[in-house]
Amino acid sequence: MVAVGDGGTRLTWAFDANFDNMPGHYMGLMVDKWVGSDYERGLERFKALAES
Repeated sequence: MVAVGDGGTRLTWAFDANFDNMPGHYMGLMVDKWVGSDYERGLERFKALAES
């Protein structure tokens, strides 16, 4: 995920994992559901901090 603020601040936030087997593949499909809201909340908090 990349966010660019009005002042040109660029934040790159990534999640890297290796799901190269069958159970891991199905688990990988669920990762966004499990941590997606945490990423969004973290970006909102970073934005608030950067703007203060």
